[in-house]
Amino acid sequence: MPTSSPPRSTAASRISPGAISQRYRRLAIRLELRSTRLHSLRHYSATELVAAGVDIRTVAGRLGHGSGGATTIKVYAAWVNVADRRAAVAMATIVPKPVPAPARPRGPYESIADVLREQISSGELRPVTCSRQLPRLPSRMRWPSGQLTALYLA
Repeated sequence: MPTSSPPRSTAASRISPGAISQRYRRLAIRLELRSTRLHSLRHYSATELVAAGVDIRTVAGRLGHGSGGATTIKVYAAWVNVADRRAAVAMATIVPKPVPAPARPRGPYESIADVLREQISSGELRPVTCSRQLPRLPSRMRWPSGQLTALYLA
């Protein structure tokens, strides 16, 4: 059985790269695309692949980049960062948030302030201008004289 040879390309059947770029440019203008450069499709496809979570080595291989994706990372690092942030957000929804332990008072003044704050919030204490009367504090706390600028009265 005779084998047929592939058809030979003739000068008339070849399309020049400039003609393809020109056709794309006209189409892009008609479709009102942001960029009319054919090369922009290369960047667009790489960006979409990275944003979709395709690993850098695969994207680099599709683009024809060698060196294991170093060039791809340099060019598309911003999109890798975006994908990384998305991954961090996804992990934040999975991992439970830590519950901080309640803070313990650092000293006696904070303990006194906590008691006063509770008494003021509950309405047990009201503001006064007289310095002769002091609020009632638990007996375990000592009241240093002359330390208050605003006093509250029970």
